[in-house]
Amino acid sequence: MKILHLNTYDVGGAARAAYRFHVALRDAGHESKMLVFKKRESIDPDVIAFQLSTAQQLKHYWNEIRRKLAKRKIKKEYNFFNVDEQIGLSTQEFINNLPFKPDIICVHWVSGFVNAKNIHGLSKATGAPVVWRFNDLNAFTGGCHYSNGCINYTNGCGNCPALPAPFPQDISWRNVTEKIRWLGKTNLCFASSTTEIDEQLKSSAVGRFCKTKLIMLSCDANYFKPADKNKAAFDLGLPAGRKIIFFGANDLGDPRKGFRQLLQSLHLLKAQLSNDRQEKVLLVFASKSGITGVEWPFDYVQLPFLNGEEQLAKAYQAATIFVSPSVEDAGPMMLLESILCGTPAVAFAIGLAKDAVINNVTGFIVPPLDVNKFAGSIKAIIQMPGDQYDSLAHRCFSKAAELFGKQRETQEYEQLFVELIKSK
Repeated sequence: MKILHLNTYDVGGAARAAYRFHVALRDAGHESKMLVFKKRESIDPDVIAFQLSTAQQLKHYWNEIRRKLAKRKIKKEYNFFNVDEQIGLSTQEFINNLPFKPDIICVHWVSGFVNAKNIHGLSKATGAPVVWRFNDLNAFTGGCHYSNGCINYTNGCGNCPALPAPFPQDISWRNVTEKIRWLGKTNLCFASSTTEIDEQLKSSAVGRFCKTKLIMLSCDANYFKPADKNKAAFDLGLPAGRKIIFFGANDLGDPRKGFRQLLQSLHLLKAQLSNDRQEKVLLVFASKSGITGVEWPFDYVQLPFLNGEEQLAKAYQAATIFVSPSVEDAGPMMLLESILCGTPAVAFAIGLAKDAVINNVTGFIVPPLDVNKFAGSIKAIIQMPGDQYDSLAHRCFSKAAELFGKQRETQEYEQLFVELIKSK
């Protein structure tokens, strides 16, 4: 099959997930290409930069100014990036950029690049069914990627709390109306990646007009697999014999990532440990953002942001435990990567954690925002006797390989693609 992937960028967490999927399909023998609006780092010739005509470049610059002006007034915690579904490029521009006539179009994270009308037009022009594969809520909301507790998307949005002046038929309502208008008559299937987001999708106004399918995320065990912890720590320049608590995010300052809750948990943990045990703990984190003015309860090391799979895998392999304090997240993918490396995780019960973190099998899952239980779960793992910890680490890898294998996900998508092509 010829499979075309659409994603706004070639870097970032969403881009990494889309690229992994593209590579998995290519490895399975399909002709897979990824069309991105902004290509910054990739050297893969099958990742293709979108080319704009001069006239469309001027239109795009004007649209970007409109977006930025609108976003200045929107509350940041909702990640309301798609400020207007009617702002976008012409479908003809997408047709002009096609590297081939696709059999299937896979839409990923496309805010600021592709709108619902483009998706419908591109599918109609090529005859290709569409699979919208997503890890956040934007595909079926009026603009937000994370709803911050709002469930207006279940009734078609409107009165949006992210906007400075919400009203029943505000831009969020108009965006949902546009999505229903165009996606509802497209040969399209939404593909959810976790049970939580699948439930949210099926409860949404947009989801009721389209096909839906739950296909769990996967991760490549060729990179993410158990290894000698001391050697991994040495390779990263970390001291041997420490109890390493590893965490990370693109931006730890994002409230969704729960750094404040993590810090509270770590201070609670310190109060429960003897002086000898405190000295053995080492915090290791990777982030693009620096953290200043923090009172760290333990020694810490900040690694450079780990983009490469091998370096990222070494961080998990070196760690005693991975902690995911996210309070609102579709993933994070780091949970899968960690447990595939045999490193147990502690996480709040949100997003991917509900599927990946199983108590005393792959780590411990605790109620959202319960910092006391979060601290207690970290303590339970770092104080485990060696043989008990080794047994937990083995269960981590075995269960993750069983539930989240790359081959399983690829085969499920291949089956979905065939069904959609036949149905057209």
